[in-house]
Formats: sequence, C-alpha cells, structure tokens
Amino acid sequence: ASHDNIKSDSMTERERREVAGLALTFRGRNAWPLFRSSRPGCAPWYVEGSEVALLSVALEQASDVCVRLRDGAPLFPPNLDRPVMVRRWDPARGLWYDSWQAPPSEPQPAPVPPPATTRIERVLRATRRAALAMEVALVHLPTIVSEGGNQRPFFPRVWFQADKETGVVGLSDLMEPGRTPADLQENFLAAVERYGVLPAEIRTASEESFALLAPIADALGIRLRRVR
Repeated sequence: ASHDNIKSDSMTERERREVAGLALTFRGRNAWPLFRSSRPGCAPWYVEGSEVALLSVALEQASDVCVRLRDGAPLFPPNLDRPVMVRRWDPARGLWYDSWQAPPSEPQPAPVPPPATTRIERVLRATRRAALAMEVALVHLPTIVSEGGNQRPFFPRVWFQADKETGVVGLSDLMEPGRTPADLQENFLAAVERYGVLPAEIRTASEESFALLAPIADALGIRLRRVR
C-alpha cells in the first residue's frame, strides 16, 4: 500500500465518512493521511480487509525498528552474511524477534502448456494461411476499466497485433488481471479465428509473449521470432 499526506478535498466521499465515523481530526495543510492499495495491472484502490491487517502489523514492526535505531541500539550483528533484516512472530513465546536472511531468489516462471489438439484443429479450419509477418505483444491498455460498485478498477490486457507490411493493427478482447496462461492463449486464438488469417511469421519483443506464443506457433506451423 502507498501512503500520502493530502488535502481533505482530495479524499473520496467514502473516505470522509470513514474518518468521520472514527471521530478523527487532522490539522494543518496536507495533513490528511490517504492509503491506497497497489496491485499489478490494477488502478490504485481502497485498502481491503486483509491488506489493512498486514499494513497494521507492518507499521507496528517498522515503528519498533525505527525507535531502536533512533535510540542507537546495535541492530546489525557482526560478520553479517545474511543482509536482509526481517521481523518474525514466535507463537510459542508470544513475541516478535529480529531475524536475518538472504534475499529471496526470483521465482522461475511455470512452463506454458500447449493448447488442446482439438482447439488447434478448430483454428486451422477457420483460417487461411497468408505470407505475412505479424508483430505481436501482450500489453496493458493505458485506460482504466471500472465495473462500478466495490469492484477494483483495472488496466485491461490485450494482444496487440500489427501487420508489418501494411501497418494494420488488431486487438484481442479485453482481459482483466489474474488470467491464467491458458486464458491468455485462448484469447489470442480467438482473435486469430476472428481475423481468419494465419501469418507465416510472428515477431515479438516480449519474453512473456514469446513463452505464451511458442506452443501455439509450433502447433499451427508458424515461425516465431524474438526481435528487439
């Protein structure tokens, strides 16, 4: 979650009601605290229940560490070989304690499964081959989609396709965050079916797009190239 000090007129009506219900007052210019939740592919939104609980604990533990630093406590042990300090909860003793660990390694992406053979056969029946090169990427559109109510607004993802020779651009259906690799592949196949054309070559600069398209290109007999 992100936090800013802002003017009261920058808060939404919902937030004003919440502050009023808590009987809180703030004095001074830009003194109103505003918290926003940030998630990949989503617009900034209200902090939700589970995030509130996590944020409360994080602030408590950050305060503990900052007070000790202010008072000159020796937090860093000698001969430190694990450079990341974390606070851990010990349920047996009912207390928080300092711990040191190595930075977490970046998780490896899961392999992308190939589409079902029957799905590929349907695409082949609905399309014709053409001697053209298509530039393709899975991208976020720079526009916010909001379904209203308490639904979190998001930036939709689409398969952006451009004919290298003519410059003709096509977009797939809009997709919300959290789609599985199989969903992303199906969205691409549906767009190919709609256009009715199979390119001889697909070019992409995106690592994610390449990984998603590789099984499709192999099954459809299309050359796939990673380009700059």
